[in-house]
Amino acid sequence: MYLGRVRAKGFKSLLDMDVPLRQGVTVVVGENNAGKPNFIDALRLLTDPLDGRRSRWWEAEDVHPWAESGAELTAV
Repeated sequence: MYLGRVRAKGFKSLLDMDVPLRQGVTVVVGENNAGKPNFIDALRLLTDPLDGRRSRWWEAEDVHPWAESGAELTAV
């Protein structure tokens, strides 16, 4: 099983993001302050850790202050 798409709305700096992922390897690149670590945080929240220990939980700071309806993460 693999992730085919990740959607984030109102999560940190990702106000409205929809990223298709390919089976195999997906490379995330972008300028500084583009939100790459925030995308990785979204992946960590959407997937179960391999060792069974979660090191990342939702926090109040994860919701962008301009997001009127809160934050939403979706993985397909």
